[in-house]
Amino acid sequence: YSIMGSSKSVLACRVLMLRIITGAADKEEMLEWCFDFSKKDQSTKVALAECVEQYLCRYVHDDKKVDAMILSIVLQCFEDEYWPVRRMACNCLIKMLVTKYKDRIERKLYEGAIDPSHYVRNHLLHKCRNGEIEDVSIADRIINILKNDANYAIREYANN
Repeated sequence: YSIMGSSKSVLACRVLMLRIITGAADKEEMLEWCFDFSKKDQSTKVALAECVEQYLCRYVHDDKKVDAMILSIVLQCFEDEYWPVRRMACNCLIKMLVTKYKDRIERKLYEGAIDPSHYVRNHLLHKCRNGEIEDVSIADRIINILKNDANYAIREYANN
């Protein structure tokens, strides 16, 4: 499900994240990627979001590794104009629900339920229905928002 870009920046992003996860580099090196995030090509943005998701898979329960910098990267991805980046950011936000940023993340997930792209809204709905959003009250609220969605398929799935 990965979009493999052929650009050098995608490769550099993936190598950097591998170095960070293995301890060969510090996560602060990711800041360089965020300074010009809006100017990066779409495949690089998707690669960054995928890399952050992998980072969270490994370190989500470590408050020292999942800090405000990681949150800001995820939120920057969540605000991107390109829907695959926002969809990947939803995955990161869901993983971060167990962190001290839960309240802020919860609000962002509710925003995701009214995202302009039906791909993002549908993705969130499936995460709720599949139990990947473990907090039932959050999943129920997202489903309730989607019960009135403009997209017929999403609305029907939310209501059943």
